[in-house]
Amino acid sequence: MIPKNDFFVVFSFAACLVALLCAAVLISFSKTNRFSNRLLAFGLMGLGAIVFTNTLNYTDLFIRFPHLFRATFPLHYAIPPIFYLYVRSALFNEKRFRRFDWVLFVPACLHLLEFMPYYMLGANEKIEMLKNLYKDPAKLADHSQGLLPPLSIP
Repeated sequence: MIPKNDFFVVFSFAACLVALLCAAVLISFSKTNRFSNRLLAFGLMGLGAIVFTNTLNYTDLFIRFPHLFRATFPLHYAIPPIFYLYVRSALFNEKRFRRFDWVLFVPACLHLLEFMPYYMLGANEKIEMLKNLYKDPAKLADHSQGLLPPLSIP
């Protein structure tokens, strides 16, 4: 499959690379505010991964690498707490996590557990599902491979 919009794909991949480069700079070269900078770097890496996998919807790379599909779904729930913790640590000059900060990541962990049946599928089953999704993109909201019952949109 040829990308539907070449400029969009190139721009998105470039944005992903810039996010990863900024994250690498924050992790390696920054000596002050290490905790805050690492939180920002992990947030940027997560956003870069989400942009990367969302851009793959416009290419045929999901067919070649089917395990990347839905791989970043739990990150959608982990990125906001990471940026919240970044802002809080930058404002209050915090150097480590607080005692109950782990609670912020419970939704991401639950979403990861919910999709474990899908993640454990083999490549052939995922490729077949992806081919069906490319035929009928309206079924993208049907997350029937998770533990929760499938969403039925009339």
